[in-house]
Amino acid sequence: MNTNVNYYISAFDKNGKRLASNILNNARDDKEIKKNSESLKKIDGVEVIEVVTAEDYIAYLNGKIRDTTTGKPVDPPEPVISAEETRAIKANAIAGNYSSQIAELKDAMITAQLSGDTDLAKSLTEEYKATMDAYTKELEELK
Repeated sequence: MNTNVNYYISAFDKNGKRLASNILNNARDDKEIKKNSESLKKIDGVEVIEVVTAEDYIAYLNGKIRDTTTGKPVDPPEPVISAEETRAIKANAIAGNYSSQIAELKDAMITAQLSGDTDLAKSLTEEYKATMDAYTKELEELK
């Protein structure tokens, strides 16, 4: 991304996420920097306000965060997934594996019952129970 702007003044939160930026016409003009800083200070959560190059600004637009040590753009840390979230993800995957099979069995059971085929309905009911037992067992193994 090309820009005709050389410098921006940006506000960052405590985690280095860019909250807002303003264009600077002159990065050496203390009055302009002070005026822009005052407007950025009004934003909730601002911890750091600093002048950044256009190159750094573009990096922030592309998902980088401000490193609290160097002040330079870096990749954000990988999200930490809790054990509970991991179990929920696995439970959803298990549910996805069984949902179509369970739906098909239910439809087949209804069709068999409506058509009066008691032997098929009984067989499908047993298959449904076995499938639900396997599904429940897999979910319980997550605990």
